[in-house]
Amino acid sequence: MIEFLPIIDNLEMAEKHIAEARDFKAVQEGVDMIQLQIQKFLKDIGLERIKAVGEKFDPHMHEAIETEESKDKEDGLIVAELKPGYRFNGRLLRPAMVRIAKRL
Repeated sequence: MIEFLPIIDNLEMAEKHIAEARDFKAVQEGVDMIQLQIQKFLKDIGLERIKAVGEKFDPHMHEAIETEESKDKEDGLIVAELKPGYRFNGRLLRPAMVRIAKRL
């Protein structure tokens, strides 16, 4: 957990700066950097985001919430991720909630 402490520090620092911020691009860049720190930390402890957009629908990894009619995409191709899915050390924690193509 010691590796997570710098992330908490950066979030607290960002909160303080947001109230005084005039340069919202800099604030966005700071938040993006914190997001990358969190993703790296989670990956290092075994959490993996499930690939979705552009992948073929897999009922073991994805949950189809919506369909989208399409003339140029094959049936079952994932066209949007509505909520990310995750595996922890190879075990499914939550399927990715997705929109899939339905060919006309």
